[in-house]
Amino acid sequence: MERPADDMELSPEELVGILKKHDRFVRRQNGGERADLKHQDLSSLKLPKVSLQQATLTGINFSHCVLTGANFSDADLFCANFKQADSSDARFERADLRGARFRGAKLVGTILAEADLRPGTLVTASAVQESSDFSDANLDSANLDRAKLGDANFHGASMVGASFKDASMTGVDLRGADLSGADLGSARLQKANLTGANLQNAVIKQARFAGANLSGAILADVDLEGVDLREATVNIGASRLSIDIQEILREHALWVDSNGAEGNRADLSGQDLRECDLTGAWLNGGRFAGCNFSGAMLRRAQLVLADFSSADLSGADIREADVTGTNFQDANLEGARLSFATFGAVDLTDANGEATGQQWPTNLTGANLRGADLAHVELGPTRTEGADLTGTVLGTTD
Repeated sequence: MERPADDMELSPEELVGILKKHDRFVRRQNGGERADLKHQDLSSLKLPKVSLQQATLTGINFSHCVLTGANFSDADLFCANFKQADSSDARFERADLRGARFRGAKLVGTILAEADLRPGTLVTASAVQESSDFSDANLDSANLDRAKLGDANFHGASMVGASFKDASMTGVDLRGADLSGADLGSARLQKANLTGANLQNAVIKQARFAGANLSGAILADVDLEGVDLREATVNIGASRLSIDIQEILREHALWVDSNGAEGNRADLSGQDLRECDLTGAWLNGGRFAGCNFSGAMLRRAQLVLADFSSADLSGADIREADVTGTNFQDANLEGARLSFATFGAVDLTDANGEATGQQWPTNLTGANLRGADLAHVELGPTRTEGADLTGTVLGTTD
């Protein structure tokens, strides 16, 4: 941790002098001196191909700068600010970038191999540990092999074709990130959040996703053999759906995760999804009216407040799913397996999140449940008017 010094504004001449002396330092020439630009504000400057490898740049402000082709390898960039800077094709090998901010930055083709991007804190009156922030940044084709990225924020970042081989990525935030074609071979992504991430054509050989959240992640054309997915939230079966459907489910996962601030609510009304595998899928609030889900796998799926009115769910496996407040009005659930599913009512809230005292129960009115298995199910306030329960196994059984 570093304590900020009093900021001293540099003149252009002083900055040029420092850069010249630093260049001599790197070249091991007489008169050289390592650049010390701690906490300097260099925002919005154009410094393409600037050479600052091994420099001391703690807390420096490079926001909105042009730094294309710059060399920051082995530099001390602790808690540096690169917000919306263009550092395409720059070099950051082995740099100390703990707590650095790259929000909205351009880092196309940038080399960050072996860089340290774990959280960092500057000692101030209100010191708060900051995770390295790459949210909404463009890291297409960047190299982050063996980088230390624990808890870094890549929310909404584009990393098409980027390389993360053997990178440490425990707890990283990759919600909505585009990792299509990326190489995550042997990367460690335990407990990472990949909700709505796009991993199409990604290489994840021997990667570790134990405990990670891959709800709505696109896994089309991904080889999952040898990948550690223990205790991960993932719907592997969705990877066999059309890419258009996968994109809709990806957008929906982001919509649910952000309470509607991101993504889009899924509307697959009338689609033919018979025998699809959506085991453990995150479908809360989705619109599936009139869909054909006959023989589908929806086991352990999250279906809270979803609309399956008039849908065909005959023979579907909905065991252990959460169908609280779900609308099955006039749906065909003949022979469906619903054992251990969670029925009941959702407590409604107003726009401020305050309880209204009203509830929205699971709706089975007019549904066909002939021969359905509802063993170990408590219907509670579920609406069943006009439902056909002939031959239904209902309630707790031994």
